[in-house]
Amino acid sequence: MAQLADIRRQELREYLRERGHGSTAEIRRHFGVSVATVHRDLDGLMAAGLVRKVHGGVEYLAPPK
Repeated sequence: MAQLADIRRQELREYLRERGHGSTAEIRRHFGVSVATVHRDLDGLMAAGLVRKVHGGVEYLAPPK
């Protein structure tokens, strides 16, 4: 199961890199996961310095593709 989570997190990084931002609701719907899972994944990206939390979602800290 950890492999699925790793794959999802990689896909989430790509998703945010392409768009530049995302709301927690949008991410939850796109990946079909719970709000708690979205928050855990985003906390990991934030700890890695890849995203910044904003009201209702996150911004990717590198320019979108």
